[in-house]
Amino acid sequence: MGVPGKSPVKGGVKSAARGGLDKKKGGVPAAAAPEKIDLPITQSVADGCVKCKLCVKSCKFLEKYCETPKDLAEEMLSGKYREDPKIAFLCQLCETCNKKCPKDLNIAGMFQEIRFKIAEENIPLPGNMKYVRNSQDFVLSDKFRLIKPAPSGNTKELFFPGCGLSAYNPELTDKVWRWLNENEPDCGLLLTCCATPSLNAADKERYDASAEEIKKNFDNIVLSNIGLLVGDSESLSTVNYGFSYFPDWQNRIDS
Repeated sequence: MGVPGKSPVKGGVKSAARGGLDKKKGGVPAAAAPEKIDLPITQSVADGCVKCKLCVKSCKFLEKYCETPKDLAEEMLSGKYREDPKIAFLCQLCETCNKKCPKDLNIAGMFQEIRFKIAEENIPLPGNMKYVRNSQDFVLSDKFRLIKPAPSGNTKELFFPGCGLSAYNPELTDKVWRWLNENEPDCGLLLTCCATPSLNAADKERYDASAEEIKKNFDNIVLSNIGLLVGDSESLSTVNYGFSYFPDWQNRIDS
């Protein structure tokens, strides 16, 4: 008698031709080839980290979740991000680790890359990330965008406070803009979200589109090379990140 719902097995050993046990190993299942996960930045950290721990000593996040970035990178390459996706989102992407690394590894970039991979594989985002994504519908819309050229008509500087400073302290944002109007007549205003939240929430498509829109805003308002860009840290970090997408920005922004 066979087992209900299962095919009969000759001599108690399933035929290898049926995709079951390996006859050559006496019925031991054939080992599956390890999955190759495409994470090139993470792979470079796994290959290049010398375990000096200089970054770990400078980062509470790394200190909590790994002995060295190499160990964590190897775990992620084996699929750990699927079991615990929150790890990649706990990194603040401040790049202190990158600055400490004697091998110039992009450790912060590893966590951003893993975030993108989590989104690509449709793994549920941890914590409030889905709400962060939803909030971008408003702050990246025309309802939250204001563009004003410099009072002088020759915009050489640009005040770019982003949505963080504008929402957290609108009074201060207004005071800074009024002060710039009086003291820096060549300073214009670009009020919109810098799209960093989209980047943090692994929405690369929306971030890329927003970065392109910000560049268009720059092109429309700035009549000459920008001599000074004033804004909050997140807005400026978005512009710095944008250099990789728009190399000509590097020549137009001095600070």
